[in-house]
Amino acid sequence: MTDALDREIDQLFGNGLLPLAARLKREGTEFLEVQLQGDVQSYFARRARAAMSRADFETGGCLSLGTVEADLVRLWSGPDDRLLAALAPGMAKLARSLRLAQEETADVSHFVYVMY
Repeated sequence: MTDALDREIDQLFGNGLLPLAARLKREGTEFLEVQLQGDVQSYFARRARAAMSRADFETGGCLSLGTVEADLVRLWSGPDDRLLAALAPGMAKLARSLRLAQEETADVSHFVYVMY
């Protein structure tokens, strides 16, 4: 990646995701457990819905690079997701930058070598 892309990623995390996570934690939102609790007998949580529906497989993805922002806003349209929707413009901008960088270099991704 380039320094400009690294800065853009840092900016999205520093100005968007991390402040949002801090706010949600202050408001009592629980994320993944990061520390084992000694008094907990199990971390297993029985889910009310244990199987995926057909719709779960049909909702993912963006239609095109030009619709990323609108697609994210639509995905995050629920009452619990309104704070995420505010991140859509930054996410879309980063998606465009990453796509442009990929098209410009046309190099084989370093991740390909990790797979083997």
